[in-house]
Amino acid sequence: MVGFLAVSEIGTPASSARTDTEYVTATDGVVQTTASGTGNVAAGTDDDVNFAASGTLEHVYVHQDEHVTKGQILATLDPTSAQLTLDQANATLTAAQDTLSEAEDSSSSSTTTTVDADELAVEQDEQTVKSDEVALSEATLRAPATGTIASLEDLTPGQSVQAGSSSSDASSGSSSSGSSTASSTASSTASSGTTGTSTTSSSSSFAQIINTTTLTMTVAISEADIGEIKVGQPATVTMDALSGVELVAHVATISPTATDSDDVVSYEVTLDLDQTDSQVLSGMSASAVVIVDQASGVTVPNDAITGSGSEGSVTLDVDGKRVGRQVVVGLRGATRSVITSGLASGDELVVSQTLPSLGSGSTTTSSGSGSLSGALGGSSGVAGVLGAAGGG
Repeated sequence: MVGFLAVSEIGTPASSARTDTEYVTATDGVVQTTASGTGNVAAGTDDDVNFAASGTLEHVYVHQDEHVTKGQILATLDPTSAQLTLDQANATLTAAQDTLSEAEDSSSSSTTTTVDADELAVEQDEQTVKSDEVALSEATLRAPATGTIASLEDLTPGQSVQAGSSSSDASSGSSSSGSSTASSTASSTASSGTTGTSTTSSSSSFAQIINTTTLTMTVAISEADIGEIKVGQPATVTMDALSGVELVAHVATISPTATDSDDVVSYEVTLDLDQTDSQVLSGMSASAVVIVDQASGVTVPNDAITGSGSEGSVTLDVDGKRVGRQVVVGLRGATRSVITSGLASGDELVVSQTLPSLGSGSTTTSSGSGSLSGALGGSSGVAGVLGAAGGG
């Protein structure tokens, strides 16, 4: 919070008009314009993990809250059916290759036609083998990323698992050999009679893996400010429940699609947090400030500047005399602005304000403040000052 406090002793006025005069010093500092929003931090990795094939659970190798690495085996299905299908496909391919060799060695007049047909058969059988190899690999569930097992289906070997979803409870009397393994990419599947089995499917995932060593946050930025947001811009994130915890972040993605809520149009901006803190947990409420622009140089309070845009004027105090001066204004923040020409650090400025009239002498206190972040939805970002020393 950057602020100023001016206390003026005002006696009985000679007229109804009163002027409050404050003396401030131009200082070297940094001015920032920012856009802000609120949301919840989330784990950088949050994967719902499911088997790609259906089958009978053979073994679970992990437990909840266990740390796993990418590629680690989490669980397996009974591979018997898939392995049998692959073995049969390989046998068929071998036979087709033998037939093709015999045709190629033949000297009959029909050799060319026969060879073409046999080559096509071999190609088809090779594709079948590749598909069945995929189906067999899908009997093994591996971690898609490094993280912690946040949730895991409470299953035991022998229960049925459906592709793309969690397990189904299999009644007694079912046999693992009566299950079938299906692959979404396989061109052929092995089917066998499954008897005495009833299933009730659940929609939850087999396992959930999260990784809180990397965190993200999504905030809504108003349509007025979204044009100033760029991928890579720095940001800071503070947790509502953790005093003093401020983490550095940057803009990772900007949604091209607008969200309209109660006629307020905004765009989702995702931030990747570049720092972590053991106190910060996934799901915590947080506030984010994106630094849209930044400039350093000689800074003065906005109240000391008259004019708009890059043209401005200030009043200097030179040996007790008030002297007007034209200045060039650079980046304008919420409370201070950078002066690119016309002032030097240490120059004394006079800020005068006209106050309401009073009936009798009194002591008047005037104050002002600014923040490094502002409310979302302003027509222009919000601004703050870093490193400014001196009045204002």
